Amino acid sequence: MRSRSCIRSAALAALLLSASASAQEHPIWGELEPGPFAVGFHVAYDRDHSRPEWPERTLDGSPETRPIARHIQIARWYPAGPEGGTAVTLADYIQLRRRTFVAADWMEEGPPTATQRQEALRDWATWGIMEGIPEDAWPPLLRTVMRARLDAPPAEGRYPLVVLAQGAGGSPTDMALTGEYLASHGYVVVSVPSRSIDLAATLDYGDRRLHESHLRDIEFALDRVSTLPSVEIRDLGIIGFSRGAMAAVLLAMKNPTVDAVITFDGSGMQGPTPSPLLEGSPYYDPSRLHAPLLALHTGSFRSGYAFLDKVRYSDVYIAPVAHMHHVDFSVLAMIHTALGAKNQHVRGTPEQVRAGHAWTNRYARRFLDAHVKRDAEALAFIRSEPAAVGVPEGLIETRWRKGHRPPPSRAQLAELILRGDVAEADSLIMAARSADSSWVPFREPVLNGIGYRLIELGQLENARAVFDLNTRLYPGSANTFDSLGEAQMLLRQDAAAIRSYRRSLELNPENANARERLRRLIPR
Repeated sequence: MRSRSCIRSAALAALLLSASASAQEHPIWGELEPGPFAVGFHVAYDRDHSRPEWPERTLDGSPETRPIARHIQIARWYPAGPEGGTAVTLADYIQLRRRTFVAADWMEEGPPTATQRQEALRDWATWGIMEGIPEDAWPPLLRTVMRARLDAPPAEGRYPLVVLAQGAGGSPTDMALTGEYLASHGYVVVSVPSRSIDLAATLDYGDRRLHESHLRDIEFALDRVSTLPSVEIRDLGIIGFSRGAMAAVLLAMKNPTVDAVITFDGSGMQGPTPSPLLEGSPYYDPSRLHAPLLALHTGSFRSGYAFLDKVRYSDVYIAPVAHMHHVDFSVLAMIHTALGAKNQHVRGTPEQVRAGHAWTNRYARRFLDAHVKRDAEALAFIRSEPAAVGVPEGLIETRWRKGHRPPPSRAQLAELILRGDVAEADSLIMAARSADSSWVPFREPVLNGIGYRLIELGQLENARAVFDLNTRLYPGSANTFDSLGEAQMLLRQDAAAIRSYRRSLELNPENANARERLRRLIPR
């Protein structure tokens, strides 16, 4: 005998299948204003063969014949011409999620099958019922015609690129409205699902491999779209939602071509304590974050911003949005309010949530306009009081602070030193430290290693200058004075070498090398 839940699922599946039979207009966009461009949408299915994500052998020990290289779904919205392409419905977006959560599908090629698409719609509808959405409300919503047209011919010209970094386990569906909105205003927008090395790790939100995998997938997608004739890869912004905010800031720390970073209620961005997941990344270094950063989050100003306070070399904007819950920064805000969801997450009225979602996207676009397109009017908008630019009273608060001028990069300084311009590098370092005494260009052993490399190249005076710089950067280190003494000894600067070795011994009386060198130097 079939259970009631099975009968209900079958009925629901029938409703969902009928949803794709015809399309109708529906105000998912709410009060957001489309830009001057039509919107195209394309999904590519690719594989990163440097990262296998499935065992080479099956459970019975036989060779795995299906693809095992990492499966990457790349969604792209873009400015399109006025004609061509196929209308995209909300159902089409939801079906993309199948490739995010079902691990067995990662070994398949191409888009989801008809059966998989049906299962994806059923899963979303089941979730919606738990959120308090009436079962019969889903089919009309799924027929909602979005702005995008599948594979529409692109508009002529080159456009800035924006990455949408999804929350943990998220898919491009979650920020589809933001993708369409930005594309209509002249941006190419790319997104990949947020997946870890396997399904279990993806569902473990405390596993930092999720953020590492997501970051590498984003970089893979950037490489793939960088050669498209419509993409201007050097004009680059990134928006991170939820856990995707960590991938966003880490990308900006790694990639100096990022022009703007925006976080939508980003994990690790607000709060008085730092995030161990963020700080545990090998790429974490706030001193390398130079792109302006806009942090939009729920509620009101927090008592502390542990991470943002460490960002010294970028202009930081903080904008709390009232009446919003965490999920309201995604397209779920518009789905919940369109269907009258009764879930416990809603903080404001449907009108307040929709207004908050719309203004979140407006601020994001204007921030990108200001810092990626370098639009002075948009910069004035971002720095204005919210009421002065039309924000409803009490909806958004803003404050911002200007960052220090970024210091030279380590690569630039190392290049100067290795080509013999140690004095210029020294001058740049000291000037940067006078503006920000907490900045250190190199860890002590790194600079020491550069000095010894110069000795190997026969550049003894340059090596001495590097070791002298290291003693000023790390005056409490016995090793820096020991190395300086060695260079001075090689240059026959015995008096100076004696002073350096004595200072090293003062800092570390157990330094046998300094004691031996002094024994050899003083009798001279």
